[in-house]
Amino acid sequence: MTLSNIVSPYRCHNLERFHQGDILRDIELVEWAYKEEEEGGKKIALRKRNLEYVIIITQECDLEQDVKSRNDPEMADHDKFMQSILLIPAYPAEKVKRGIHLEEVRMQQFGSKQWKLLQENRDYRYHYLVDHPEYQVPELVADFKHYFTIPRDIIYAEYQNPEHYLASLSELFRENLSIRFAQYLARIGLPEFTTPVQSAES
Repeated sequence: MTLSNIVSPYRCHNLERFHQGDILRDIELVEWAYKEEEEGGKKIALRKRNLEYVIIITQECDLEQDVKSRNDPEMADHDKFMQSILLIPAYPAEKVKRGIHLEEVRMQQFGSKQWKLLQENRDYRYHYLVDHPEYQVPELVADFKHYFTIPRDIIYAEYQNPEHYLASLSELFRENLSIRFAQYLARIGLPEFTTPVQSAES
């Protein structure tokens, strides 16, 4: 068996660009919302929400090609340019366990049996990440249902700095996260039948 040189779930890079699996902190999310007007109608407005931690989930090859294309003055076209970066919020694990990680809504509380399944990454909606004190990464739980995007130029201008960048998932661990996220998005709902299903030959 080939031995891997990966000795930790996390690593750090020099922030020359963003990578899939980068963990960022203190991110401001801008959301669309409706605002009640005095006349009784509704008006589209923007609201801001702060996220303690997020993980970049955009494919590594797309992130790489975007930066290479933008730095190449001889590039004839811009089809490799990315318009936005896909992220998943990662909530402090203890808050998720108690169902208090979102201030505006009540969330599920986890019993010991359910929590064990989540920590073993056997709950298809969530992805558990161990802590790493050296990189200031706490125990985190990524929620696949809450994914969002930030414009590419905004995330580079505001968050490409040591104040917001903590660490990155090592290659095998980021691949595991990416595959589980893709499986979550690809799931299908099957109909429930109240009567026995008959075969086509019946």
